[in-house]
Amino acid sequence: VFCYHLYMKLFLSSTSVPGLLKEEFCKLVGKQPDNIRIALFENAADPYHKERHGFVEKNYEELRAAGFSIDRFDLRTFIGKTETIITELSPYDAIWFGGGNTFYLRWLMRESGFETVVRDLLGSEKVYAGGSAGAIVAGPILNHFDAADDPNDAPSIIWEGLGLVDIIPLPHWNTPKFQGVLNGIRDNLLPYGKELVPITDEQAIIVDVDRWRVSP
Repeated sequence: VFCYHLYMKLFLSSTSVPGLLKEEFCKLVGKQPDNIRIALFENAADPYHKERHGFVEKNYEELRAAGFSIDRFDLRTFIGKTETIITELSPYDAIWFGGGNTFYLRWLMRESGFETVVRDLLGSEKVYAGGSAGAIVAGPILNHFDAADDPNDAPSIIWEGLGLVDIIPLPHWNTPKFQGVLNGIRDNLLPYGKELVPITDEQAIIVDVDRWRVSP
């Protein structure tokens, strides 16, 4: 249990909303799927060549197939216009950050000013949702995730997460192609004294106000 002086809801997964997670997500938002509007940011994949964007389209299609209304946004368009972020995102129930390079996404969240307004957005009862990189940046630190993502894809390297939660999400757990790297990240993070929370591609960390759990 952790406690913040802020009403906060987060949905942190490895991908989108597979299986039973759709119901969990809708419960967290408090609406039926066809009434849920999501602002989707796919910028974590910006450093990747287009041929590597298959997972981006897959995530988008899965969210659409779940019945949600999706609008795609580009965090780069808010650079120098931070004050417009809250206005632009106010109609949405959830703000979703997809997977890609964690360090690039974290840098862009600072460059655009998103990091300065995210708590105001969540204070208006919106859900912060993130898959993979989008989940990792919600935690307190990014140390040792350079074993998975190249930090040099970001113009400057930021080792602090957004700190929306004090636990460290470890997405894609038990996925064979990632497991060796994830084991190393976990082992290197143990001395930091933070709680590490592995989630498979079928699970999500659900944060509701001041409590978190892994579902299903």
